[in-house]
Amino acid sequence: MGKIKSHLFLVLTWLFGTVLGCVCLLLRMVGLIKILHPERFPDLRKVKHVLVFARHPSNVDPFLVAVALFFRWFIFSLKYAPRILADEKNFAKNGLWKWLSEMMIPVRRGDPASEAGALRRMARILSRDKQSLLLFPGGGRESTGERRGEPMLLSTKGHKLRHFKPGAAWLARTEVLVVPVWVEGTEDWMPDWHFVWPRKLLGTVKIKVGQPIRFSRDQTVEEINGILEEALLRLADEEE
Repeated sequence: MGKIKSHLFLVLTWLFGTVLGCVCLLLRMVGLIKILHPERFPDLRKVKHVLVFARHPSNVDPFLVAVALFFRWFIFSLKYAPRILADEKNFAKNGLWKWLSEMMIPVRRGDPASEAGALRRMARILSRDKQSLLLFPGGGRESTGERRGEPMLLSTKGHKLRHFKPGAAWLARTEVLVVPVWVEGTEDWMPDWHFVWPRKLLGTVKIKVGQPIRFSRDQTVEEINGILEEALLRLADEEE
C-alpha cells in the first residue's frame, strides 16, 4: 500500500510539473519570464545531477525555478527532477501540498535537530542517490531577513542577498557541480505572505543562470560561501 501511494504521489508530481512547465513556457513566450544564459545550465544527460543555489525573493520560487531549469529533462523522466528544501510550515504541514512530499525535504527553521537531519538527508541525495537538489542557501526569503534586521549583502547596483548558511557550503563540498541562479521579480507575483496563489502579476521575472562551479573537500565552508555569494552578486548585475 505504501509503494502504491508513493507511486501515485510521483505521478501527481510529474503531472503538476508538466502543467507548470507548459505555463512557464507560455509566460516566456509573452515576455513575463526571462531565463538569461540558459546555455550555462549543465546537460543532465551527461552530468546526471547538480546542486542549484538560488536567491529566494518569494514563496513561488521553489516551483518556478524547478520547472524553468529542469522541465526539459524531467518531462521524460522524474529522475531528473530536483528535490527541494522547503520550510515545513509552508509546505509539509499544508495539506494542499502534501502530495508533493516525495520531492520536498521539509525542515523546521530554527530547530537545530530538524536542520541537521535535513542536511544529512540532502547529502545522501547528492552523494548516494545522485539526484539534483534545489537549495536557497540564505535560509529563507530576503524580505524575511530584512524584517529580522539581518545585515544584507549588496551588489554594485544595489541588489540584495542574504548571507549564506554554513550548511549550504557543507553540501557543496560533496564535489557536486554547483549552479548559482539569481531570481528577481517573483516578489511582485507573490508578495511576502502565506497564501498559495499570487495576488498580482506585475513586471517580468528574471532567472539568471551563472557559470557552474565545482568545489573540493579541501576548501573551507567560509571560502565556499564567499565564492558563491560573490558569484550571485555578480550575476545580479549582469546585463541581458
